[in-house]
Amino acid sequence: MFSRMVCMPTIADETTTIEVVPHLTCYLCGGEGKVVCTEMRDRLYFAPGRWSIRECMNPTCRLAWSDPQPVEKDLYKLYLTYYTHDGSGEHIRGDRWSRWCRAFGHGVVNASLGYQYESAGRLDTVAQLAGRLAGLLPQVRDLYSANLYWVPRRTGGVMLDIGCGSGEAMLRFKASGWQVRGVEPDAVAAATAREKRGLDVQTGTLERAHFEDKTFDFVTMHHVLEHLPDVTRTLKQVYRVLKPGGRLILATPNTQSRGRRKFGPTWIGWESPRHLSLFSKRNLPHALELAGLRMIKQWTCARQAGWMLAISDTIRKHGIAPDLKLPWPPPLSQRIRRAWYQYTEAALCPMASWGEELVAIVERPA
Repeated sequence: MFSRMVCMPTIADETTTIEVVPHLTCYLCGGEGKVVCTEMRDRLYFAPGRWSIRECMNPTCRLAWSDPQPVEKDLYKLYLTYYTHDGSGEHIRGDRWSRWCRAFGHGVVNASLGYQYESAGRLDTVAQLAGRLAGLLPQVRDLYSANLYWVPRRTGGVMLDIGCGSGEAMLRFKASGWQVRGVEPDAVAAATAREKRGLDVQTGTLERAHFEDKTFDFVTMHHVLEHLPDVTRTLKQVYRVLKPGGRLILATPNTQSRGRRKFGPTWIGWESPRHLSLFSKRNLPHALELAGLRMIKQWTCARQAGWMLAISDTIRKHGIAPDLKLPWPPPLSQRIRRAWYQYTEAALCPMASWGEELVAIVERPA
């Protein structure tokens, strides 16, 4: 049985304490956890505490996790100064280049995911055709399909977006023919989705949302898995609310990524202390099996490699990267370096699975 202790803050409000439990062994296989990073702290939003990262020593597993871990009642203290979605949305520019880029992206997702974005003129038609051709490359497909969480078109399908924020992705799904509902633990973001965007979003966790059994054709978890205090418990709830044959699509940081290998303890994917469990292609199928779910396909994606390079570089040099803010526009030399890093990582993904993100398509067996 774990013993409890108190982790005192060193950066944030000195009156804040977080009750934690040590977490020494792998929840997936029971293997011994070796400390691979020490003295980790919140380099983005300055939640209190010092943390370690352990990695399972079982060579067929290699799950990574935060040690110690906050008790569930204190998890909210890690998010007191965390980024929240303000509901401002993306500003849609109307110049010819921006219009070309949008139409190009529509061409990619029309071809790869079956959507039916229409062209509004000759420029859009040419851009969409270029997008369809470029979408033959897996790297291009990932870059644009990620905006729709890799979810294929299904008119009248019912979807649940877990961790939906203020609902920007939900709006895109709704416009594409999905009936979409959401659940979001951040009360401010959930209220924005409901009140400003008219979306069906519940505040809280999936376990407390009480959706009916076998309700959804698709469930999405976009960078949610790593934040869960009990991964198996939540995935069992996903199993419950999916229809037989329904699918879950998730994205999460990849601990076998090129960035982790390059930056070690300053890799942004750790994001201590909010990322509690971190996965790779070795161990994600086992995590899903414990909940009765079946892996259909998994791959790694490099679409965020340039951004993660920049943030990890900032942490390595300065120790912090507050609010993920970077100078914009970056110097030309930095833009070239980021582009080259992303290009080369994307080229490695099919061979070495070194992408910064792990993406999986999962099914509830019929």
